[in-house]
Amino acid sequence: SGAHRRAGKPVNASGAPPRGRSFTFAMALAAIRAALSMATIALLAMIAGCLGPEKDGDAFLHFQNPELTAGLDSLDILAVNARKGDTLLIRKWHKGEDFPAEAAYPEGLEKAFTLLVQGYIGETLVYQSRTVVAGGQAQSQSRDFRLAAPVLQDVPMSLTARVGDAIVLRPVWETRPGIYRQADTGGADLYTPDAVYAWSRAGKVLGRDSLLSFGSLTLADSGTYLFSAENQAGRDSLQFDMTVKHMLPRITNIKAQAAIAGRSLTVKPTIARSDSLLYRWLKNGVLGSKDTMLVFPALRKEDTGSYQLAVSNASDTSETVVSNRFSVGFASDPDEAWKPEGSVTAGAQNNSSHGTALDLDITKAMLISEASQKQALIDLVFVYSGGSLKLMSAVAAKKASDLEYADDFEDAKIKDVKFVKAASKPATPAAGRTAYNAGPLVNSSVVKAGDGFLVKTTDGNLAWLKVSAIEGGAAAAAAADLIVALAPF
Repeated sequence: SGAHRRAGKPVNASGAPPRGRSFTFAMALAAIRAALSMATIALLAMIAGCLGPEKDGDAFLHFQNPELTAGLDSLDILAVNARKGDTLLIRKWHKGEDFPAEAAYPEGLEKAFTLLVQGYIGETLVYQSRTVVAGGQAQSQSRDFRLAAPVLQDVPMSLTARVGDAIVLRPVWETRPGIYRQADTGGADLYTPDAVYAWSRAGKVLGRDSLLSFGSLTLADSGTYLFSAENQAGRDSLQFDMTVKHMLPRITNIKAQAAIAGRSLTVKPTIARSDSLLYRWLKNGVLGSKDTMLVFPALRKEDTGSYQLAVSNASDTSETVVSNRFSVGFASDPDEAWKPEGSVTAGAQNNSSHGTALDLDITKAMLISEASQKQALIDLVFVYSGGSLKLMSAVAAKKASDLEYADDFEDAKIKDVKFVKAASKPATPAAGRTAYNAGPLVNSSVVKAGDGFLVKTTDGNLAWLKVSAIEGGAAAAAAADLIVALAPF
């Protein structure tokens, strides 16, 4: 076995340091850097290739490959008698001496023992190899030992985290320190840690584990951390540069907002944060306010629409969090009075020989005649047929094909409505809504003068209709006078 080295970082082979030796790490490391080379240590595994007593009976051990001592300061060749538990020194070599070509076969050894070869640089054990000697002959090598020095990544680790995060600093190893036991094939089959670790910041030791954990970061945790690992073969370190930023704001979804027209409305967001914040309220992408809350002293129609809130940390405006889109609109006022009543005459002659389409809209005048045919939202259709006036929804009219122009509504964005009989106008829109919601679904009704109905328009309004008069005659001349009152639904 052996050791190799990267630029400026030795990795050496060994076992435990010999007993009785004092260890000066700085001297040993300097000697390792100056003397070891990959080729030298790679050949050390061959030094155990000794030969036992020759056939003529001379009790000598013969050693090969004297060049393998290059780079070492000393070499111990030992015999380990497993049966008796003895360790006997066969030969000790020092730098400058000739390589021991042979040594006397130690007395008292059994025929089988383990030859232990240990090489040193200074007082640091950098190589150890074991070879079984059986029947006086060296057998195939059974084990190698290599003491590996710590080798960490050269490039500092840069980390960015946020306040409140949990994080673990993990060293990036190229060689994990310890004693590696390798089989004769060269593959490691066992690893025993053998190093002292230290985490420090500004010279203060924070821990001696192989990892450094933070349960919940604070801004004060920003800084430079140094991880070092040291054993008898060497020392290395890795720098961690950690930047802790304020947590990115988290905005809870904002629900749709509504207030009665003319009343105040305040939108107060819920935001998780660790820094002071900068607010930007956007309406359809256009900046409207930079206040912490969106305030409407008196909600107007021009205030309604789609909004979003954009928030960034005051200390770092490069990162922005945007809320969900939410709407601001009018809420119905339960106590609101009906809009002033209006009168309209619906005559069959206005549109066709059969009937008239009406659009009831609180935001503009009620539309009749040709203009109503072009509207996407058609609320009501009046049909005079066989002497009877029928009040129908646009969907019902389409299905019945009662209008010559029914095909014109095929692609219209209309929806069915229902008619709830109410001969007199409810006292309030709230009462009207209650009555409408409780009524059965009816989308067509034959009416006579004096009948009244509640209708939910396709624009989302509540209409109360009263047929005040009907003028019969031919279909083209038929007409009905209506009284209409509207309120938000």
